[in-house]
This record gives sequence, structure tokens and C-alpha cells, in this order.
Amino acid sequence: MEEIRILHTSDVHLGAPFLFLETKGGEQRIALREALERLVKTAREERFHLLVVAGDLFDAAVEVSDADVSFAIRCLSGAGPLCRVVILPGGHDCYAAGSVYERERGRFEESGNVHILAPGRRVIEFPDLSLAVHGAALTSNVPRESGFAGLVPLEGCRWNVCLAHGSMEGFSSGLESGEEPLRAGDLDPGFDYAALGHWHSHLVVRASRPVIVYSGAPEVVA
Repeated sequence: MEEIRILHTSDVHLGAPFLFLETKGGEQRIALREALERLVKTAREERFHLLVVAGDLFDAAVEVSDADVSFAIRCLSGAGPLCRVVILPGGHDCYAAGSVYERERGRFEESGNVHILAPGRRVIEFPDLSLAVHGAALTSNVPRESGFAGLVPLEGCRWNVCLAHGSMEGFSSGLESGEEPLRAGDLDPGFDYAALGHWHSHLVVRASRPVIVYSGAPEVVA
């Protein structure tokens, strides 16, 4: 496979209350759903090979409504069999005991095209695309190690993509207590693309290979 088309998003925060918007919070929740639907429609109709969600698909890890879970599963599986979907649990929706991904992983992956990076599953390979997608799922709301640490490209794959969720060292101040930032030096140079989440604005951290990009969020930001 000489070309791979990747659609990268993050920080959708399905189920966020948006209390600061007061009576318009409900409108914003609907807008986020519609944005995700448009994204998936684009992936399907424009024949993307891969759609990645680099953390915080949901606003919470445990208290997630069945309506939001069912919507996310129905929406993402709608990318179709030719577009693989890979989800990285982030800070808000970390893969913890009793979390939405631990409870509902079977439902998410039932369609066959949606896959979740989980503890003990740090790489998902798609041999027909000569593609491997790597990532360390967060198991708490604060990263305790660099999200790039320990990820190694698969030599047999033409393309290696890394997903990570957190603040990038040198680009952010005010880290939370105990938070380990992402470090470019920890990213193996054998990767082709690093899809980041956590910042809600688009940012190209590095334009040369391996390319490192924050997608930004489908949420109203400055």
C-alpha cells in the first residue's frame, strides 16, 4: 500500500454537560453529535483507509449514558468495512475498572471495523493495508508516563501510526501534578505519523517525519 489516507480527530467529549452555556448546553451536545456524524460520513464517502480518535471520545470514563454509547457505536461503525476506526482512551474516558471501554468493548468491536487500544493491546495491525496503529491507552485521567514511551514500529509494515493523548513537552505549561508530558524524543523515528489529542485547537507540532499533529476538537473554541 503506497498511500494511506488518515482522518484524525480527538476530544469529541460526547455527553459533556456544557453547564457554562446554560440553556444552550443541549444545543452544543447535539452539534457535537452532528460533527461526528459528518466526520464519519466524510471517511466513508471519500474512502479514507483509517479514522483515528486520539482520546476523549466521551467526556467521562464511567458515567456514560447508554444513549451516548449506542450513538457512538452506531456512528463509528457507519464508516463502513473499508475504513478502519481506532479509538485511544484518553484522560476523560480512560480505560479504568468499570469504564465504558471495559464494559462495552465487545459492542464497539462487534461491527469488525472499530477497534479499541487497551491495556495489553498497544498495537493493532491491518495486514491488507501494511499498516500498524500503536498507542498506550490511559488508565487514569493524568498520564503517568510519556504516551510515546515503549511504542515500537512493526518492521513488516509499510505504515506505522502512533496515537497519544496528553500535553506536548515544550508546547504547554501548567501540567497537572504527576503528569508526564509527551516528549518528541521518546517517539521512535520509524513512525510515519503521530495523531495527538488533548489540546482543543489544531496544531502541527512537527511537519517532518514523523509528523506530529494535534487535530483539535469539534467544539467551539477561541
